[in-house]
Amino acid sequence: MASEVSIRAAEELLICDQQRYRVYQINGQKHVKLLDPDQFPEPMSEVFASNLPRDLSVETLFVFFLRCGKIFEVRLLMDYSGSNRGKCFVRYMRVEASRRAVCCLDNEPITGDHRVAVNLSMDNTQLILKRIPACVPDDWLRAVIWEAMGEGLVNISMKPSRIPFSKYCFCTFVDHQFAMRAHRKVWPFIHLGPVVSISVNWAVPKLLRHKTNLYFTNFPLTVTKQELFDLFTAKINVKTLLEFRIDNAYGVITFINFHSMRHAMTAFANITIGGLRMRFRSEPFLINPTDPSTES
Repeated sequence: MASEVSIRAAEELLICDQQRYRVYQINGQKHVKLLDPDQFPEPMSEVFASNLPRDLSVETLFVFFLRCGKIFEVRLLMDYSGSNRGKCFVRYMRVEASRRAVCCLDNEPITGDHRVAVNLSMDNTQLILKRIPACVPDDWLRAVIWEAMGEGLVNISMKPSRIPFSKYCFCTFVDHQFAMRAHRKVWPFIHLGPVVSISVNWAVPKLLRHKTNLYFTNFPLTVTKQELFDLFTAKINVKTLLEFRIDNAYGVITFINFHSMRHAMTAFANITIGGLRMRFRSEPFLINPTDPSTES
């Protein structure tokens, strides 16, 4: 797809296949955003990329991710020297494009042999505060939390912990931006007096709390990740797939929950590629291919 795209940068404007993008920088991020007020991205359509070359141009970055679908916005993290920090967010117009990027662009070279890590980006709105002494009154703790990071905070949910004499809580914010500001403000601890500190971290996003893996093998080693992605998503709802990885002759697909994984196992039952019938199971395959326990 990239070879069909005419792309050029002119001052603060980037033009890609007759689509116009505004290029601007604010708060340590360089933005490349679609200039079309009538187009909006689908929810959960953003990916996070790291291990980028520090001298990577916006044009090269844009073309690399454009291979997976139409882009709404790129946010490249910058440092004070003017070079990028090796990280960026890419928001696509459609969820399918974000899943394709995670599955097909992760560990792929962007320039020369420089390989990029690509993961699904979550608009996480929750922080988790752990190892709170159980003796701390809930009302007083809520007051401390509100004072420390109250802007955008909409709910504080207390939970009993498996650790004796302790509890934890979830802090939910209006959106990811408010949660990010609160995390930056109080991380790594909120202090409850001179001797007690409670840890502050990002909560695991709700979408990932029940994720389930499906393992596969018996496919031609010449098959590409793009071909496998198209094969899988032709039989399942792409929104239930979070990612898949391949390590030599074995792979693993991650789904949003157990039900989606079981549905995929049934849908994939008779997949044949390159004359080989693929095998799927809910447990990892043993590396030794002669071991009978690797059979489905």
